[in-house]
Amino acid sequence: MKGNDKTKRNANLVRYIAKLPNVRCHFMENSKPEILQVIDSFQISNLGNIVFIKNDNQILGLKNGTVLKSKHSNKSWFVKNRIIEFPSIETAFENETIINSFLNFSNIENRIIAEKNATERNNNNIFQYQIEPIFHNNKPEKNEILEIIHYQELINPKVLGKLLRELKFFSENGKKQILSIGYLTFEVSKMTNSRTTEVINHLRFLTEKGYVAKTSDEPLVYELTEKGKLVNDETEII
Repeated sequence: MKGNDKTKRNANLVRYIAKLPNVRCHFMENSKPEILQVIDSFQISNLGNIVFIKNDNQILGLKNGTVLKSKHSNKSWFVKNRIIEFPSIETAFENETIINSFLNFSNIENRIIAEKNATERNNNNIFQYQIEPIFHNNKPEKNEILEIIHYQELINPKVLGKLLRELKFFSENGKKQILSIGYLTFEVSKMTNSRTTEVINHLRFLTEKGYVAKTSDEPLVYELTEKGKLVNDETEII
């Protein structure tokens, strides 16, 4: 693939990732990691990754954006939604984003069994979530152990630092708009030997933290914010 084609593809990736659900991540400051167990997991075409998580740690719900990291594979996911089957009796936590799954069966016997299973899971602190993989396409496996982590653990300082320096260079430290974000992310991926999606996710991180702002989608234009102009390097962010 020619460099020009790659920069166009990168610009389209930036547009796509910018439209993904908000992933501002929630974590517990100055506390030991909370451990969760995967009871089962599935990949469903219209919902993506669905996981049943056993929560015996008295964590009152998993907020949208909570990051979960596998102690087995080191892969990470963020929580999108809690799924509650209806009608059934399940504990709902106020801090969760909830979507309902309506049980529909051809006979009353199967419906009763499904409701009973859902109630038993609830009584055993097993809850169902829709999750999104971070920098990969896999689901967690049965019996994997997950822990809630700091968002910063997902950030590669080398990638973040180079991306920040290139953003400052291309914009002359905020004096100009950045009109070639596809080319910029392509160059950073080459210079840091990183995947394009990883660089773009770091760009999204900077955007969510208020250091960079997207001012136009067509054409795709970014600029440094006042906050971004003041930061010197990645150590001031992470």
